[in-house]
Amino acid sequence: MAHLAAFPDSLAAVKGHIDTILASLRDKDISVRRRALDLLYSMCDRDNARVIVGELLNYLQVADYNIREEMVLKIAILGEKHAADMSWYVDTILQLIQHAGDHVSDEVWYRVVQIVCNNEDLQEYAARICLRTLSEPICHETALKVGGYILGEFGHLITEEPNSTSVDQLSTLYTKFRIASHPTRALLLNTFFKYANLFPELRDEVINILSIYSCAIDVELQQRAGEYLAILHCGDTELLATGCEEMPPFPERR
Repeated sequence: MAHLAAFPDSLAAVKGHIDTILASLRDKDISVRRRALDLLYSMCDRDNARVIVGELLNYLQVADYNIREEMVLKIAILGEKHAADMSWYVDTILQLIQHAGDHVSDEVWYRVVQIVCNNEDLQEYAARICLRTLSEPICHETALKVGGYILGEFGHLITEEPNSTSVDQLSTLYTKFRIASHPTRALLLNTFFKYANLFPELRDEVINILSIYSCAIDVELQQRAGEYLAILHCGDTELLATGCEEMPPFPERR
C-alpha cells in the first residue's frame, strides 16, 4: 500500500482504507506500527491532514519511546505542508510540544516562530494561544520558549483582551521563568527587556528582575541582565527603542 500511495492513480484507493491503517498504529508488532506511520505520512494531503495529524497526536501520547522522535518530525512536517490555515498549524505544534516536548527538536520550534513572524495575520492569534498555553498549571519548557519569543514580539496585540494585560503576561512568564533552565531564562530576559520598552507600567518590575539576575552565577544570564539594566538606566530612549525593535521577517526557506 505504501508503494501504491506513491502513484497518483492509486492514491484514492489507498485512502479508502484509512481506518484500517489508523488501527494498525496500535498493532502488537512494532514493524507494523512503523509501516502504518510511513503509509499515513505518504498518503496525507490537504483533504485528510486534520484527520491524520489529529490521530497521530492522539497516538503520540501512548506511542513507543523509540518511534516518538520520528513521529514528532513527521507531524511537524505534515502540519506545515498541508495546513489549510496557519492557525491550525500553530495549534498543532503547541499540542505536539505538550504531548512530546522532550522529542521536539529546536528546529521544530524555530520554524513555528519563523512562520508566525512572517505572517502578520497570524501574530495576534499566536500570541493569544501561547499565553493560554503558558497559563496552564503545567507546560513544557519548549512551549515556554515559543511563548516567550512570540509574546515578546507580539504580546502588545492582545493586551486589551481579558486576562491578557501586560501585567498578566509578565506574571505568567515569570511564574514559569523561575523553574526554567538557564538557556530558557536567558531567552525570557529578552522578553522582559522588550516589555520594559513597550509597557512603562512594567519598567520598575523588570528592573527588579534584571537586578536579581545581574548577579547570577550563570555568565549568560549575568551578562544579559547587566547589559539590559545599563540600557534602561542610561535614559537614552532612542537606544532602548532601537534595541527593542521588532524582529524583521525571516528569509523564506526553500
